[in-house]
Amino acid sequence: FPSHDSTRLNYLDYRSGGAFVEFTPWSSKLVHLTFPILLGVGELDMDNEWGQAGFGEVNVVQVEPQVQLQLNVHRYVKAFGGVGYRWVNSHTFRNMTEQEVRGLTGQVGVKLGLFR
Repeated sequence: FPSHDSTRLNYLDYRSGGAFVEFTPWSSKLVHLTFPILLGVGELDMDNEWGQAGFGEVNVVQVEPQVQLQLNVHRYVKAFGGVGYRWVNSHTFRNMTEQEVRGLTGQVGVKLGLFR
């Protein structure tokens, strides 16, 4: 069992989850644009290596429209890269407001699935 260390560092932790709704015109082309929107919730709190730091937390509603460039790699595989903008509802957590969570985002990834 580790001993108590008064020098442990606290850090801001942001977790989110939700669902995507996506509009993809010309999805059968090798390279095409897609327009996903993430609708979900997030949580801000302070953590350290022992877990939660005990400073409370705040929950937010998140909406993140994006535009992505997709490459049809295989019938079941798509690679993508894109940008988005994250909006969250008004909140105050410690000395932070929604302005610290809102802003531009970037995505790079691979989608696996049964695509039409």
